[in-house]
Amino acid sequence: MGNEHSYIIEADRNVRERHSVRQLFRISLCQEKIFGALGVPFFSWWVLDFDTQWFGRKPGDIDILGGPLAWRDLGALTPIRERLHTQYPNLPGPFLDQEAFRIMAQQDQIEWPPTTDHLGGAEVKCAFFKGLHPYSAKHTDEDRESIRDQVEGLLLMGVDRVLLVDVIANEPASGHDGAAWMQALTLADASLTAMGGVLNARLPKESPAGHLALPIGAVVGGDEAIRGALPYQLLRNARANPHTHGDESAQQHRRKLANKIDAFLSRQTRPRTYPAVFVCCKICQPERVHALDDTACPLTPQ
Repeated sequence: MGNEHSYIIEADRNVRERHSVRQLFRISLCQEKIFGALGVPFFSWWVLDFDTQWFGRKPGDIDILGGPLAWRDLGALTPIRERLHTQYPNLPGPFLDQEAFRIMAQQDQIEWPPTTDHLGGAEVKCAFFKGLHPYSAKHTDEDRESIRDQVEGLLLMGVDRVLLVDVIANEPASGHDGAAWMQALTLADASLTAMGGVLNARLPKESPAGHLALPIGAVVGGDEAIRGALPYQLLRNARANPHTHGDESAQQHRRKLANKIDAFLSRQTRPRTYPAVFVCCKICQPERVHALDDTACPLTPQ
């Protein structure tokens, strides 16, 4: 059965970060900001919690790893689009394209397995606020050093663009009409402000990694993916990973990572929707790979 505590703040401490990662992929605005920061289009594949124990150092698992998709035969778009235009002559061009691409995906036109020429990876941390007090903020020197090691590990693994994502969960707000949404936004803004000093100290200035803060204001009546406010803030842009050029060790790690990703994706069924998201689930027993909203997983909201 699905998870009865769908709010991030109510998740067990041992699974809260994993739950927050999955919630991010259920919120279109979060997808947009994460994908964009990593230089990956919406037409893309993603793996959550990908095992990199072979690397021998942090992060161990990559919270978010992804790259672009491609079409097997882009020429198939023209006849599909022309047919749609005949059926719906008043439909604007961008909507025609969107529907045509959806049909192409349903017709198994997504190239599979995809290329690994560009890889974007993210490390996710999750703090939460109760009564305006922060918890799991990871604000100590030891916490900061661990986070930096995890981010640096992604860079040394040869991932093209690296992002640190700080999720800040809040208690669900209640109220009549739009009052609940305004209260949720106020709480999210306040939590971001309160975490400002901690977030600014997360990464060294010279790091090429990007940093995205996602304070989430929940609203009573549905989890964050359904009802919530999200005053995101991109604290720093991700730059191209300098280790991918001239660092032979990083290049070797990158080749190994690409080979493992290729082998993993080759075992998965060609997707018919996108973005294609695969969860390497350590919550399910036994561990398995499943879709984002697989209802058999304990972390899937009901």
